[in-house]
Amino acid sequence: MLGLLTHISFAGVRVNLSLAAIDSGATPLVIGGLLSLYALIPTLLAIAGGRWIDRIGVRRPLFIGVIVMTVGELVAWLALDMRLLFLTSALVGFGFLFPQLVIQKLTGDLSEDPALRRRNFTILAIGYSVSGIVGPVAAGLLVDQVGHQQTFLLLSLLPVLVFCWLLLRRRRLPPPAAAIPVQRRFSDLIRSPELRRLYLAVGLISSAWDVHQFVVPIYGRSVGFSATEIGFVLGAFGAATLVVRLLVPLLSGLTEWRALLMAQAVAAVVYAVYPLFSEVAVLTGLSFALGLGLGIAQPMALSLLHKLTPPGRIGEAAGLRMTIVNATQTALPSVFGVLGSLFGVGLLFWTVGGMVAAGAVALGRARYNEDE
Repeated sequence: MLGLLTHISFAGVRVNLSLAAIDSGATPLVIGGLLSLYALIPTLLAIAGGRWIDRIGVRRPLFIGVIVMTVGELVAWLALDMRLLFLTSALVGFGFLFPQLVIQKLTGDLSEDPALRRRNFTILAIGYSVSGIVGPVAAGLLVDQVGHQQTFLLLSLLPVLVFCWLLLRRRRLPPPAAAIPVQRRFSDLIRSPELRRLYLAVGLISSAWDVHQFVVPIYGRSVGFSATEIGFVLGAFGAATLVVRLLVPLLSGLTEWRALLMAQAVAAVVYAVYPLFSEVAVLTGLSFALGLGLGIAQPMALSLLHKLTPPGRIGEAAGLRMTIVNATQTALPSVFGVLGSLFGVGLLFWTVGGMVAAGAVALGRARYNEDE
């Protein structure tokens, strides 16, 4: 419930920020900067936040996170001023960092058995899939019905509900674990070749995931889509992630590494053909196909992360993963905003597709050489 409500709000605000900026006449460069800010603070603080959670437990970070999210969404409700939209972007992105880290840590800590861990991370990913559907679709519908400001207000009610839930259940939240000495250099985490490959795959898959969320509103508006239609295209992606994650328990023969490789291959193919079409039905289908490929990656990556990480550093390792994810969310919208302004949106799809394809080839070669 905690993860579902906070992620619905997070995903809905992101779509509403994009549409509000687009409808105010902002350029792709400005929109890219707006969405980059959404991930900038988490990029800088995710590792420190993970270490903090390892040290003090989950209670205080959860309360701080939902409060900051609520304040950020209410800021945009006050006025559709571009400066306030940038402030909202920073606050909501920062606030969501803590619930996300806490949920990932608790899911791994409560799953000592590897098979149970994979199942629990799949359940968590299914919850994120549901919120990935509800957030964009709800934001698109609300924008068309009540406007951008009221949409921000309604989305802010979700972290308020989480705050109330935390107040009622605060005594049931686990206390801080016994202090475990940890090395302070996060570079120690990537001395393992497998962890390095995992973080590389996470970065590429995150790029494919987040550029889709960034580009679809811009591309959709450029070909005449309504906010509702854009919401449904993005929602199809979320629906596909839900479908494929429900099927994970039936895919017992699929290893984590093969799943990550498959995700990159599917993304490369979909991005190659995406800008060739402008019909809602076709783009919805492509979005669904992309979701099928990328949707399986998150639970597999989180399961691998907990399997490969030294004891006592799970929060820090999750923070490093989030640093990589948020770094792509910070850098790529701005970079691709410039490219989109200069060369058009089509180049963005092909650039990301080429990056992911190169990563898939590199990962496939490394795994093949190890198997030999």
